[in-house]
Formats: sequence, structure tokens, C-alpha cells
Amino acid sequence: MAMYAGYKFETLSTLDKTWDESTRDEIEHRNENVVDNIQQYCSIVKTQLGSSSIIIGGEVDCVWGTTFSVKANEIINLIHPKILSLITLN
Repeated sequence: MAMYAGYKFETLSTLDKTWDESTRDEIEHRNENVVDNIQQYCSIVKTQLGSSSIIIGGEVDCVWGTTFSVKANEIINLIHPKILSLITLN
């Protein structure tokens, strides 16, 4: 059984193109892709909590959907995939 975490997990769980545009070979051989930990994207969001303004910045890995454009007040579905492992003690 193979187990991946961190940058390798992000490489395996994202595609450079949409699913429809990707070839079967690209999808099935993602595990052979070289991990690129240099190329990263950051999203900066201004929001408000009560009377306090907050500016938040964070790394994102991909877009949930098929397009990415930056327009004022447009909701963009940026995601940063994570995994969770449950450890049980006997």
C-alpha cells in the first residue's frame, strides 16, 4: 500500500488541466510526476468579524471548477487539499 502526504499528495490530487481535457495516461500516471514545491499560489482575503477588519493570506493549490478569473466581489473556489489520519491507541 502506498501512502503520500504533503507536496506529493498535492501533486497526486490535482491536475494541470480539467478532467475532460486530461488524457487517460496523464490521469493514471500522476504518481510519476515530479513534485514541484516552488510553484505556489497565495490568496489574500479581506473580511470582517464584528467591527474588526481582518486580512488573511494563505497558500492555495488549485481551483474547484474549470475557470479562474479575478473580478471584484466574485467568489472563487480556491482550495488547499488536506488529508486526515485517525490514530487509535489500543
